[in-house]
Amino acid sequence: MLDAGHGTIVNTASSAGLIATGAPSPYVAAKHAVLGLTKATAAEYGAYGIRVSSLVVGTTRTEMIDAAVTANPALEEAFVARQIQKRMAEPQEVAEAALWLLSDRSSFATGSHVAVDGGILAI
Repeated sequence: MLDAGHGTIVNTASSAGLIATGAPSPYVAAKHAVLGLTKATAAEYGAYGIRVSSLVVGTTRTEMIDAAVTANPALEEAFVARQIQKRMAEPQEVAEAALWLLSDRSSFATGSHVAVDGGILAI
């Protein structure tokens, strides 16, 4: 990217990087770190034409989440209880947001966090 004079990095964070979600504190701390790294890296490499953003992702219906919900069905309601949209994200929805950040359509976005979280950060 430095040699090319342009590029885009998209980090994956979590709503736990901005609010206490009930996730264990080491996970929350790691996601806060991703957001800080996003801002610092954007500032450091912006002059070289490199954009850096992060996705702030809510609970997504992955194999891991599906296994947890299968083992404990009450988790599904708990995962979405605080969100405006009372459902989990599909992986494709998160991928679409990442693709937008990676595209030239987001050419003026850097150092920012894009929420794909069902609205948990709005309330």
